[in-house]
Amino acid sequence: MSVIGKPLRRWLIACTQIVVSMSLIGWIFLNIDFQNTLQLVATANILPLIFCIIALAAIVIPAAIRWRWFVAKFMPDGMVPPDLGLAIRINTVNVALNQFLPSTIGGDLYRVIIAKSLGLSLLRSAGATFADRLSAFVILIVVSGPALIITLASLGGIVWLSPTTIWLGLLGLTGFLLLCWGLIRKYAVKFASAFALFLSFWRANGRLSRVVFTSLIIQFVTLAVMIATAKILDIEIGVFSLFGIMAASLLVSRLPISVAGWGVREGVLVSFLGAYGITAEKAFATSVIYGLTELAAALLALLIGSAVPVISRFFPTQSSSEHQ
Repeated sequence: MSVIGKPLRRWLIACTQIVVSMSLIGWIFLNIDFQNTLQLVATANILPLIFCIIALAAIVIPAAIRWRWFVAKFMPDGMVPPDLGLAIRINTVNVALNQFLPSTIGGDLYRVIIAKSLGLSLLRSAGATFADRLSAFVILIVVSGPALIITLASLGGIVWLSPTTIWLGLLGLTGFLLLCWGLIRKYAVKFASAFALFLSFWRANGRLSRVVFTSLIIQFVTLAVMIATAKILDIEIGVFSLFGIMAASLLVSRLPISVAGWGVREGVLVSFLGAYGITAEKAFATSVIYGLTELAAALLALLIGSAVPVISRFFPTQSSSEHQ
């Protein structure tokens, strides 16, 4: 039963995420002029989008530096962490899996498997990846939280949201909490052990400036690209308010309740930008353009990863120094 149950559970989760994405996008389609939206996407200025794609692809490098640092800190004494070139290749695959699999944690599972193949125990592999994911999410909240709160306050809270949006949001949140509860019930001991291990390394290795710095680069570049896509479509909203709105959509899209954030990101942008008088067509087009930019960046990142072995021959790294 258990052998059948695990694959079935995975398929149910994947199907739920697909249903969430398709339902939200379908609901938006029913409330917009599709031809107008398609025209907005098709006529977007391609030149700034190219720079956006390059910027999103490039953040795989600070992401690789951060993940490699956690792997090194979770390794027992005497083990050598992967060199930077290998870490970049691993994280380019991670980015692609997060885009093309029906979950934002597919890439994390891949990194756990790779870390284990490098000699770490399953607990330490999961702990390193969990620490990397947690640090990224914490920095995202720290960066975007104040702007989001001020933006909500300026709009008078959430009273401007339609009842349908609120119910869909509550439904998605409930599903996410149930998913988390199921995972916690099953893996409570492993989660607790990994978290305790993470805290011990956090206290023992106080020099975490590179974690904070690389995380700040990743979040600010991502939010800057999201703001740039809005500006490409001439969305005239103050940058600070736009920062808060994009932060909200980014936070929601990082939750494992949809396919690579599709659907939930569009729903947030249509609702929030609509409160500022932006048409649903333009808000939806903004989200679609950003989503396509992420897909293109993931493919470009894979190309970067495939080129790393050639480049690394000219720039050898000393892996052992990072572990000390």
